[in-house]
Amino acid sequence: TYNVGSTPATPSAPKATGAGAVTTQTAAVLKISGLKVENISTNSAIISWKTDQKSDSFIEYGLDKGKYFLSASNSNLVTEHSLKSEGPLFTPGSKFYFRVISKNADENAAFSEEMELQFKGYTLKLKIIDDLGNPLINTEVWIYSEPKKARTNEQGEVTFEDLPAGKHLVVVKQGEFEKTAEVIVDPAQAAKTPQNS
Repeated sequence: TYNVGSTPATPSAPKATGAGAVTTQTAAVLKISGLKVENISTNSAIISWKTDQKSDSFIEYGLDKGKYFLSASNSNLVTEHSLKSEGPLFTPGSKFYFRVISKNADENAAFSEEMELQFKGYTLKLKIIDDLGNPLINTEVWIYSEPKKARTNEQGEVTFEDLPAGKHLVVVKQGEFEKTAEVIVDPAQAAKTPQNS
């Protein structure tokens, strides 16, 4: 079991070192540095970091900021840490928030700042046209549920990357004009992308 509460350094008992002299020994603060995410694919990634003391490796993940429900760990005490993020909940286009924790042999823990992990997803290309079939140029297009914004090119085309599979709402905005349409990102067929005006 891993206690994810803060673990302050606990000073040892005072020791006499001379006539009336008293010193207090405290454990050095454990520090995390060099946190990075590499080798991101559609369902896995490598998270690595360093510590200035030998310590274990722990990562906690969540779909919302500050709320974690998944974890990965390694109990080996090292200064260079690397864990692979993989599992059935890590799906193409999904996004997780995470932080890393390391704890040394003295039970002193260090916590990283929270970061985002975005897995590679599907690419969706749309052509935005008006009622006469003319391309809408330099037009703002939004896609939800994970809000992303892009603008059409000279051919009225717009591309969104790293999307999860399923239904998405597309919103086209041009001045006061606004229109919505639903598109489906289908893994079996790459993407079903009807034209939307």
